[in-house]
Amino acid sequence: MIEINYRREKKPLPVRGAVVEIGFGNGDFLIRHAMENPDRPHIGFEISGISIAKVVRKARRMGLKNLRVAKIDAYWGFYLLLPDESVERAYMNFPDPWPKKRHASRRLTNLENLYIFHSRIKTGGSLILKTDERFFVDYTLENAEEMGGWEWKVEENALSEIPTKYERKWIEEGKTIYRLTLEKVGPPSKKIEIRHIKEVEEVPHMRTEKPRFHPEELSGKVFRLPNGTVAKFFNMWRGNGEYLLETLLVENGYEHYFMTRFRKKDNDWVIGVSPFSEVLKTEGIRDLILWLSGRDL
Repeated sequence: MIEINYRREKKPLPVRGAVVEIGFGNGDFLIRHAMENPDRPHIGFEISGISIAKVVRKARRMGLKNLRVAKIDAYWGFYLLLPDESVERAYMNFPDPWPKKRHASRRLTNLENLYIFHSRIKTGGSLILKTDERFFVDYTLENAEEMGGWEWKVEENALSEIPTKYERKWIEEGKTIYRLTLEKVGPPSKKIEIRHIKEVEEVPHMRTEKPRFHPEELSGKVFRLPNGTVAKFFNMWRGNGEYLLETLLVENGYEHYFMTRFRKKDNDWVIGVSPFSEVLKTEGIRDLILWLSGRDL
């Protein structure tokens, strides 16, 4: 299976010496790298479903056995799927630099991301950033110096082993292309606070005579639960004694999308995640179901 179903698969993945691309776009770099290094596992993280589908089709057509991809944010991909010291190289090829200061936390090389990347990259391994924005290089270097554990070098218009579409385009336009290589040389000198989520074995279906809310009261509402998670309910569908509510749960920055089901049984309500929804089973979802059923957290 090329696409990683991270909600179901046992984690972390059993990989060592992996090559990872963060935000692989059309997949040309990742696929070619996997083709040229057949003995090394390759993993790609991408949030675009269209990009995932394209790469899966290409990899199947080419018969690649050493490539897997996941539709997941890079932070959570590293956090959930990769063991410590399991990555040989991680590539970021022309990610969005988010130039406005108020968007700095969205940059891929913010302190929290660099910390989780560092933990999964092996000592002697490297994180490679290519960009045409010098301020992005400087921002990354400031964070790398603050956390420690890295050595680095910056190259201008260095010939890439596998040039990307944007790289070829911008070199033709006369732009300067920066290649920043961060090499992991030891543990970080500064502890960075990072987000955590914890998986559980099962998310319960709770039976209760009186839930905290009738399901018809929930559509369009937002709640901050006592554990800090935020739940938002959107559209509601009703039929055959059941209510389905489109749900977004934000748990320490991880976003769950699923259907919450309220089902009438005798004089009680049974509340749980719809069997048609596939979720990462975490404490946050478990606690939401308990809270909806009227339990205190």
